Amino acid sequence: MTIRKVLIIGYGSIGTRHYKILSKFKGVKVIKIITELRIVKKLKIEFRKKEIQDYNPDYIVICSETNLHFKHLNIINSFLKKKIILVEKPIFSDLKKNIKNINNQIYVGYNLRFHPLLKYLKRYLSQSNDKLLSVNIYAGSYLPNWRKNTNYVKSYSASKRKGGGVELDLSHEIDYVSWLFGKFNILKIINSKISSLKISSNDHLTLLANFSKKSFLNISLNYYSKIPYRKMIIDYDQKTIHIDLIENKLKISHINPKKNIIKKIINFNRNDTYIDQHSSIFKQNFNNVCSMNEAINYLRLLK
Repeated sequence: MTIRKVLIIGYGSIGTRHYKILSKFKGVKVIKIITELRIVKKLKIEFRKKEIQDYNPDYIVICSETNLHFKHLNIINSFLKKKIILVEKPIFSDLKKNIKNINNQIYVGYNLRFHPLLKYLKRYLSQSNDKLLSVNIYAGSYLPNWRKNTNYVKSYSASKRKGGGVELDLSHEIDYVSWLFGKFNILKIINSKISSLKISSNDHLTLLANFSKKSFLNISLNYYSKIPYRKMIIDYDQKTIHIDLIENKLKISHINPKKNIIKKIINFNRNDTYIDQHSSIFKQNFNNVCSMNEAINYLRLLK
């Protein structure tokens, strides 16, 4: 399938990012945008069946507010067929909703799978037969600092009704741990609002799970840390792996020092993960792209 015409639904910060990236893709001839914002007239079309059908996009990127994902995907899927649709994470804010009669290829935008350190780790782990003991993941940052020139109180992240909350906003962590290590069984979840932030969504998640009786997982996420961090510590019988996704550094310390590894990504650009994700989709290489079922299974874990 050749992708020449792109439709972007939603034009907030992430929609703008997708537009800027895709507009530089070789082969993309035209991009249209559905948004309530004022933008250049020639870029904009309305969310109307006939108008979208007449445009007949090859590739649709849904990056509206989380609580609108289901509505937009359900409508698009009802009258377009054999298209590729990428829905920004999380796929839905409500698991009770379900898309029936899938007519298109639907994927979800967990772009951290395309971070060079996580891709390296995926390859490294596929060649390791060491016994996994524990995985500890920590991600925290201060919500008011997330979006420049935007009052955090008015952001969708602050609103439970609009699909905000760390369990959805920071769901990258749960996605990539499943992608790297496979299924896990949840033992306990604490998901709540504990800070003084003026939000209705959850700002704290602690998840305890296991991969087996002697292999454990701990995930801690928050909206309130004044010092941003995004780390994973993996302990095996023979080695410990530490990844810092803010410093973009990976370190493997082995009981045999000759097997130690340090990798540092210099001049890392967040857009590279989006570029790599879109490139893989354009090339019909979906090995690292999150499927709709994978994303829905994540939501089921939290219920």
